[in-house]
Amino acid sequence: CHHVESVHLGAGPGVSGALKIIRPSELAPFPGVGDWHPLTFCPHPDNANKYMSCVQRDHFQESAFCGGCHDQHLTVQQWKESDYFEQGIACMDCHMPFRGGDPNRGRDHRCLGGHDMDLVRSAVALRGVREGEGWVIEIENIGAGHSFPTDERSRAADLFWRPPTAPGAQAAPWRHFYRIRSPYRHEVDIIDNLLAAHEMRRIPLDQEGAVEVALFYRLTPYYAEADPERWNPTGDPNAFLVHSLELTP
Repeated sequence: CHHVESVHLGAGPGVSGALKIIRPSELAPFPGVGDWHPLTFCPHPDNANKYMSCVQRDHFQESAFCGGCHDQHLTVQQWKESDYFEQGIACMDCHMPFRGGDPNRGRDHRCLGGHDMDLVRSAVALRGVREGEGWVIEIENIGAGHSFPTDERSRAADLFWRPPTAPGAQAAPWRHFYRIRSPYRHEVDIIDNLLAAHEMRRIPLDQEGAVEVALFYRLTPYYAEADPERWNPTGDPNAFLVHSLELTP
């Protein structure tokens, strides 16, 4: 990231398009920094430390910098259509917050996102509402300034249900009933149904009695079984529990 000299969003995403990368080309004039003279760019004016000096560029303070790579699946466009954009809440405010909330300590460079389950859990809310003889499951995007899930077509969110588990009994298998995902280009029979920022979606669950409902998140879209009726998130290393509900009439 700190070799990015400028960003040109009119070009294609990544280092071959939107991002102009300048890497070190001069031999190091002093020991302790490796073979090459340090050449980095950063959001703040240069400092006196020769081992960490950098050249200031404004794009590090802008979401356009993130868009150089992360808009290939329209994540930045999703953000621009949200209230977060109108309120001036930028990508780095959530994904690179100031350490301890203190600007003097700099930003958190872990770049938390879809691999951080605490952040994923804060993005959505899951509720169950009794309607007639069945249930309606509400899933709402409450904390993401973009669609849920986003950034990679491989990511998916799945709703499962099962009967309640009696004390001391073995839990029944999960039963899949709804998926949220943006398909790969060749999957022409799958609808792109990502949950937009601020959207609340209601999914009917035709079960009369008590049920347990769970939302699982995946970084890879495919389960071992092709048939959704045989999908089982329990024990799957790529399925992460986001929220669960126990619903009783």
